[in-house]
Amino acid sequence: MTQSSTDRVRRFRERAKADGWTTIEVKVPAHRADDVRAFAQSLGEPAPQVSPNQGFLFPDLSRE
Repeated sequence: MTQSSTDRVRRFRERAKADGWTTIEVKVPAHRADDVRAFAQSLGEPAPQVSPNQGFLFPDLSRE
């Protein structure tokens, strides 16, 4: 029996919730998808040391 996409997504979200995560959906321009994915993957990790001469992925966000 083939699973529907909806069932797979539901199980994925339930598994993520059980592991203490949540899933979100965002709508971004296609050319920025990799930037947003990289930013999301970096959340919860220690901030890397950034050289002041290096550009910043999201200039609108303050560096803390």
